[in-house]
Amino acid sequence: MKYRFPIARLCVAFATLGALPITAKTAEIKNDTVWKDDRGEEIMCQGGNLAKFGDTFYFCGWGDYPGDNRKDTITCYSSKDLATWKFENHIYTRNETDLELIVPDRLHVIYNATTKKYVMIGKHILPVYDPDIAGQARVTGGVSYFTSDTPAGTFTYLGNKMLPAGASPGTDYHRDLAAFQDTDGNAYVVSVHDQHTSHGNFMITQLTADYLKVEKVICEIPYPKHEAPYIIKLMGLYWLFASGQGRGAWGGSPTSYATATNLAGPWSSFKTVALTPASKQHFDCQNDFLFEVKGPAGSFVLWGADRWSQRTKIGVGKNVWLPLEWKGDEPVLNWHPTWNVDAAAGTWSADAKTARTPSADPSPTITSQTATPPTSPAPAPADATSAAPILPEIAGDWWTVAGNPDLGELTDPKQQPVDFSIWQAADGTWQLWSCIRNTKLGGRTRLFHRWEGKELTDPNWTPMGISLRPDSTLGEESVQSPYVFKDGGVYHMFYGDWNHICRATSTDGKIFTRVVGPDGKTGMFGEGIGNFARDPMVLKVGGIYHCYYTANPEGGKGAGKGVVFCRTSPDLKAWSESKRVAYGGSAGNNWTSAECPFVTVHEGWYYLFRTQGYPTPTRIYRSRDPMNFGISDDQFLVGILPVAAPELIEHEGQTYIASLLPSLKRIRITKLAWKTTENQSR
Repeated sequence: MKYRFPIARLCVAFATLGALPITAKTAEIKNDTVWKDDRGEEIMCQGGNLAKFGDTFYFCGWGDYPGDNRKDTITCYSSKDLATWKFENHIYTRNETDLELIVPDRLHVIYNATTKKYVMIGKHILPVYDPDIAGQARVTGGVSYFTSDTPAGTFTYLGNKMLPAGASPGTDYHRDLAAFQDTDGNAYVVSVHDQHTSHGNFMITQLTADYLKVEKVICEIPYPKHEAPYIIKLMGLYWLFASGQGRGAWGGSPTSYATATNLAGPWSSFKTVALTPASKQHFDCQNDFLFEVKGPAGSFVLWGADRWSQRTKIGVGKNVWLPLEWKGDEPVLNWHPTWNVDAAAGTWSADAKTARTPSADPSPTITSQTATPPTSPAPAPADATSAAPILPEIAGDWWTVAGNPDLGELTDPKQQPVDFSIWQAADGTWQLWSCIRNTKLGGRTRLFHRWEGKELTDPNWTPMGISLRPDSTLGEESVQSPYVFKDGGVYHMFYGDWNHICRATSTDGKIFTRVVGPDGKTGMFGEGIGNFARDPMVLKVGGIYHCYYTANPEGGKGAGKGVVFCRTSPDLKAWSESKRVAYGGSAGNNWTSAECPFVTVHEGWYYLFRTQGYPTPTRIYRSRDPMNFGISDDQFLVGILPVAAPELIEHEGQTYIASLLPSLKRIRITKLAWKTTENQSR
């Protein structure tokens, strides 16, 4: 059934700040300083990328110095701990044969398991562009390709690709770019298209199987006058980070991000990453890359940025690395001039005494003052079976809040209150709407009835009467399984009409108005007529709404297989194609094996509650990916609760669970606790 944490209360385990002890494996990363390699020479690595092959990290980038031929060179360094770096090789130096290539930044090295080659993707500019020649025109850009047999070997330049087939008209293709290798092995390039125009955008293109050509355009994302894009996949979402154009072309600029469940979109609107403390010049640096550091004790995202101090004369050092932290489901950057990392364990820490505040105004060097960083969640296990999971437990006695209502002339002795939703209205009262089935309404026999309570913990809420009936003129055969959440001052109710999922809205949380589509119907989507789409609930993750629901493909009601589906949307209007996120396993695959799906987030894990008919128990699945809880297996199954159609409610620091009484005559509530247990299924 449903979920009532504040929308997407995402306790992400990728940020693991806190009182972690400094061990022998812990290394110190220092910002506001010039980084040196094992030779004592300055690390020449900007506009580059961090990669890990085997147990070794590789940092490759551009050595840019005004008036210095090192700006034609790409250098590679290696490290085991992310803090001490060994010079490996100048992996590419522009030569007479490759005169067309200069400014070899925005690099990314990926490994092609099929060709067994390391492929380096980089920015390509025509005509030859030298940043030391003022006012030089840049006509167009493309993607450069290089290969090597080893990650730190000498790379061979193989050419470039300019305008990709299928791209929209424009003259300024493939400016700043980054390569992205998905978990299925496919590789992509995200690049800036028409960067300096009002219609500029980011373009995502897919590479061929050998990663050496642009194969096709996946999508174009409008976002004028931004640069330095980078894609990373976290928590089942694609995150596109980018920067604004810095002051004087080289200066610090804000970092923004958008998310999607599919590279082809739809993508959410862009939001700016918050900084602590606030910095007008964004810590005098620009977004470069993001890298997820994983280990047995946890994981976190390292945000890498360029500081072009050699050109702006502002700040110290040319690289800024910070752990990406989280406030709910929003990424934030807290300033740490010094912080500690245990790359092998996948954890980091920062001493509050070392936290310093960079000046918000430009100056020859960064000045600072003392500040205390906020704490973040403790590290979570690396996978679902690496440690005893934290599971929900019933933590008190139940109290009944709603019974079988009097429907007047529509009352039937066989009627039952089933799927329901509970929320707090704008006036502070608690609302409960339940689908009453087997009434004398006729047709599908279902309608909604409403109860109201002054306090969540009060028993026997007041019946308020019938609140919604199906409207056949809007294409509704029935109304069933309401789910209500509040977002941006508006209450949204999702419900089923027997074939589709529908939506209604309210400003007070009591009176709802249906949202009617251009076709004059309320149905937004389903799995086909007769396949009984129902039981919706919505979770917002990273700005993207995830609508989970049940349907019975391959036979429909009474015969089809029970499947939990999910669709995503950036705006509750345009919805993605559906994806099966849970099916089969020990829960079975009959038509009632996937009832009332309800997804919540706890300490970085997504939990799916999946009921198997009434009044049988509800299975609980735990996954890092909100779009995958197991298909035809129990790999994510972690427990069972003796409840049907559960809904979790968060109120004043306490979690509550509501469910149907086994007799299907009442709806009840009790407290819920999250506890570590060794009794896991897998």
